[in-house]
Amino acid sequence: MLADDVRLDVVSRAQRRGRREVGQYVDNYAAAHDWHLRSAWLGDREAIAVLPDPQAPAAAYFVQLTVRGVRVLHIRDYRYAPYIAVDARLLLGHIA
Repeated sequence: MLADDVRLDVVSRAQRRGRREVGQYVDNYAAAHDWHLRSAWLGDREAIAVLPDPQAPAAAYFVQLTVRGVRVLHIRDYRYAPYIAVDARLLLGHIA
């Protein structure tokens, strides 16, 4: 799923490159339990809204992915810059 040369930008915190380094980031999220994901739109781009619980009315922060085919090329994670979500025009998708 991750491209060989995938890039990660954890805004205000870290940058990583390559499947191995970015894969560690994905593993860290898999171990965490303080988030719930919803599809969202940020302007005309798809995004992932991260909520503190499934019933939260607004996202705590969001993650942007750049995908080509089935490969993730770039991840930009705003976990450590939640103030950006306050002013972002983030439209949450519906819960299925």
